[in-house]
Amino acid sequence: MKRDFQIPVIDLFAGPGGLGEGFSAYNAPDTHFTIRLSIEKDKVAHNTLTLRSFFRQFGYGNAPDKYYDFIKSGKYNKDNLDELLGKFEQEGIAARKEALCLELGKNYNNIIFRKIRESIADIFENDKPWVLIGGPPCQAYSLIGRARNKAKPEWSLEKDARSELYKDYLKILAKFQPAIFVMENVKGILSAKLNGKKVFNLITQDLKQLGKVHYINVKPLNGRQYTYSLYSFAKKYEPENPFEPSDYLIKTENHGVPQKRHRIIILGVREDYNDCSFDILTHTEQIPLKKTIGDLPSKYGSFSNRRTGLSKFDQKLSCYDQLRSMLTDYFSSINHYDEKTHEIIHEYCDAIKSERNWRRNRVFNPDWFLCDKLDGHFCNHEPRSHMRSDLLRYFFVSCFGIANGKSPKLADFPEELLPAHKNADSDVFVDRFKVQLADLPSSTVTCHISKDGHYYIHPDPSQCRSLTVREAARLQTFPDDYFFFGGRTQQYHQVGNAVPPLLARQIAGVVFQIIEKSGRI
Repeated sequence: MKRDFQIPVIDLFAGPGGLGEGFSAYNAPDTHFTIRLSIEKDKVAHNTLTLRSFFRQFGYGNAPDKYYDFIKSGKYNKDNLDELLGKFEQEGIAARKEALCLELGKNYNNIIFRKIRESIADIFENDKPWVLIGGPPCQAYSLIGRARNKAKPEWSLEKDARSELYKDYLKILAKFQPAIFVMENVKGILSAKLNGKKVFNLITQDLKQLGKVHYINVKPLNGRQYTYSLYSFAKKYEPENPFEPSDYLIKTENHGVPQKRHRIIILGVREDYNDCSFDILTHTEQIPLKKTIGDLPSKYGSFSNRRTGLSKFDQKLSCYDQLRSMLTDYFSSINHYDEKTHEIIHEYCDAIKSERNWRRNRVFNPDWFLCDKLDGHFCNHEPRSHMRSDLLRYFFVSCFGIANGKSPKLADFPEELLPAHKNADSDVFVDRFKVQLADLPSSTVTCHISKDGHYYIHPDPSQCRSLTVREAARLQTFPDDYFFFGGRTQQYHQVGNAVPPLLARQIAGVVFQIIEKSGRI
């Protein structure tokens, strides 16, 4: 159902579209927001955006059967996407008009400015509100990224072009002046410095006083330069207690996301919409991992670089047979680990012998995740393969997690399972292998999951593997009918960089409340 007026949203640095998904799904099917533009530079993520935009053209949740046939087909290249969109000319054109593959700050600014102006021309004519969402790429500010970059003698934050992208974001704010903006970034931005000054303080100062920022040098489209007030989604505004930088930090596990993901999210409200009496995000009970991925079909660890004459189907059966034999033979020969882990290891070796599956758990939000039209199909749910030695470590780590309620450090490993690299005997990367515990929210799903699965080991020892893309997407709260394009590495990268849609939907609720109170919709 479409409302008479849906609040337009423009999504910058959109990635696969997690933030936009939350806004477009708010109060669905009576949706309050509509995505006018989603801008993303990565071509593969852009394909993901385009397909999801096509999905929304029919009204949230009313996509045609051919959409579901497409994501169940196993044929996922750009030609197949073009074919699908071509079968629905009007919706296909609208999806391509909405999802743009452009990079802010790379000589595309004039094009982006023109596309924004065209997409919200009616809004300016009728003095209606619109919303800008998205945050500049965060790798230059992230704690892990900065730690890695410091090892490069030539690197500095001042020289990293990504640290300047927020200026392009500010230019769009200054020129088009949305009623509300939502700016997201990593926790590391709180401690990052540029030319000796804290980046976060520089950004917030600029956001509040756009007209006085000397490097912007743009004229407002409507001829008047407004100021903005900045608010936290996590802490109520109190005039006598100004916000501290840490007040903008959102801990997603406290807001219904089954993941300990901590992000800075700034709410900017234009002065003529300013009303500080709105409600902030509510705290909810934390969601354990097992209630998020526990209903998904079991997938079993397989060996990498296997050269056999078997078909892929027979090869997987052979892998599982070899996995059972390998685990039972190996762990019957070593016993020097704690007694609880010893018991769990042999319990799961017996379970694998008898092919007993992990106990199923009902998903905590079936209306959000599940889709009857998928007929039990789960896209993006094929596990990566692993080296034999890593499969043994994964089995041990997940058994240790069940026995001890925590992931082991390298000091807890049997000597035979220690990785053969120089850091194994040092204090560096002592948690090189990390199981995600079934009874707790997961740790942060980052784009590093695309590199290897060592930090994202499945809690079920019998599956003996790292998380699949679909499981990572579940932890990020993407619905099961949200398909990710590209190879598995590209899929992981998209998921790890996204904003959780369920969190975004709550953020959209706060934004709608502010706009509704203004009386201008």
